Amino acid sequence: MKKSRKVVSHFKHSEQTCRRLRECQQSCDLSTHHLIQDVETRWNSTYLMLQRISEQQKALNLYSVEQGSFIMLTKTELETVDNIVSVLKPFYDATLEISRDDACISLIIPIVSLLIAKLQSSTEDIGLSQMKAALRDSLNRRFSNVKAEPNLIAATLLDPGFKSMYFSAQEKEDAKKVIQSFLRRLQWQQTDASADAGSLDEQISQPSTSSGASSSLWDDYDNHVETDQPTPVASDTESVDTELDNYLRQPRVSRSSNIYAYWQLAL
Repeated sequence: MKKSRKVVSHFKHSEQTCRRLRECQQSCDLSTHHLIQDVETRWNSTYLMLQRISEQQKALNLYSVEQGSFIMLTKTELETVDNIVSVLKPFYDATLEISRDDACISLIIPIVSLLIAKLQSSTEDIGLSQMKAALRDSLNRRFSNVKAEPNLIAATLLDPGFKSMYFSAQEKEDAKKVIQSFLRRLQWQQTDASADAGSLDEQISQPSTSSGASSSLWDDYDNHVETDQPTPVASDTESVDTELDNYLRQPRVSRSSNIYAYWQLAL
């Protein structure tokens, strides 16, 4: 990390060095992107700094050969940078997902589950086993209670793209109880139903801005998810339990589907 910061700093204080780097980029047929200096309090900037060094390593090596005093990362260090970037990319993707204007809390449990799965040890973890273990332990510690939060488990179960995909049988039943309790309270408060429905319509009418593009974060999900068009939910005359069971029996929809529009149509 220190060497990477020194590499970036070398090009931050001289227009001449930047111009020469652009010439090296053109010689290597690379995009003339600027290097990125990280900010220690913003981890995403560290990922972006390493990703850009990885992208521009041919141009940087050429510059190093031509400018003898320039200290470039070694081949082994560059390989380590590439490996670190591959580990951090799902975290960067997750940050973008939860930063969208229409992001829903139903993303939290699936994202945490996917990130933990990405951090499982493998035979290819040369020099990265401690890093992955530290990240995995931190995730487990920070998000150990997410499946005990009623709003989170209910939102996840009611997301037609996830449903109970990341729940055990007991966790699924716990989420169902939260939703059933909420729906029964609504039935008991029928006098306020009109006002509640108007407020809900305003909340779900906004279109989704998700691109639906595949990323390293969602690889495991996209490889297993079963998608189909939603079928109509149960009629109003059926019980809350039957409605919920009918919904859960429907195939999951695509991750790129607009869940707000889905439930607006269902209502």
